[in-house]
Amino acid sequence: MRRVCLAGLLISVMVGGAGCGDGEETATTEPATATAADDTVGPDMDDLSGDEPASSLSMDRETIGAWADEFAGISQATQQAWDSRDLDAIRGLYTEDIVHHDDRFSTHREGIDDVMGIADAMFTYQTPEVRFAASPEFGRGFIGGEGGIMVWEAYDALGYTKESPLVEVDRLTVRDGLIAYWELLYETRNPHDVITAYATAWTSGDPVQVAAVYEPSAVREDAILGSLAEGVEALKATAAGFFADHPGATWELLLSFGAGNTHGGLFAITDDSGCPVRTAVLARIDSGRIVGEEIYYEATSLLACDWLS
Repeated sequence: MRRVCLAGLLISVMVGGAGCGDGEETATTEPATATAADDTVGPDMDDLSGDEPASSLSMDRETIGAWADEFAGISQATQQAWDSRDLDAIRGLYTEDIVHHDDRFSTHREGIDDVMGIADAMFTYQTPEVRFAASPEFGRGFIGGEGGIMVWEAYDALGYTKESPLVEVDRLTVRDGLIAYWELLYETRNPHDVITAYATAWTSGDPVQVAAVYEPSAVREDAILGSLAEGVEALKATAAGFFADHPGATWELLLSFGAGNTHGGLFAITDDSGCPVRTAVLARIDSGRIVGEEIYYEATSLLACDWLS
């Protein structure tokens, strides 16, 4: 399957952004200053700087399974509403104070009416024939403490077809069953150098090598497994614990994405048990190191590989 950039390009076209071209990164600006609405929808990427880390949330199997089912339902409803061009159904997906952010194309929208302008323009005159479908590989998404990563495809627009679609990666925060924060990130032809170093470090078995990928004050949050590491020593301890629990673990990059100074990847982690767990990693990068990180999981593989025991 050809994956040049993500379907967020469709929105960028509507608001006057640049095209995706060959998938290379373009100059971007920092996200708009947080508003009261931002504060109510859970962490945005600024929270990954280490100033206000999100709380750690340890979950049991039943809670993870239920949350994964709920998020998969939200993802399916989102794909179906946009594919059907049902404006009422689309409106019903989001909170009144929904925040939409696309750092690559410097687009920031707040409030349901502003966000609905995207759909109205898309279906009226910009890309009226566009279709949406769940990603066949990552359709159930990846869950975190207050939201997740949704991966879906767009086609029949801008020269893309069902066989060779655009792929969109959405970072969502959910409140009371509705999407309250919606951020677009973009697949990259090649992973950011830091993401490559990250995969190498977490495969190395060496906590010191892992810590070298991060800024000294970095924060790493794994809400599903209840881990919150702040600073170098905590990161070393987290890495040492991971290597002890999962000897021989390798991190295989399945898809890389990013925008501005936020980058990440979808990974398959396989330890000596031979059972792969799929994760999504989002990292805020500054001066070539990670200053903040969030981990999301594909619940089906997490539970099947029994990482909670």
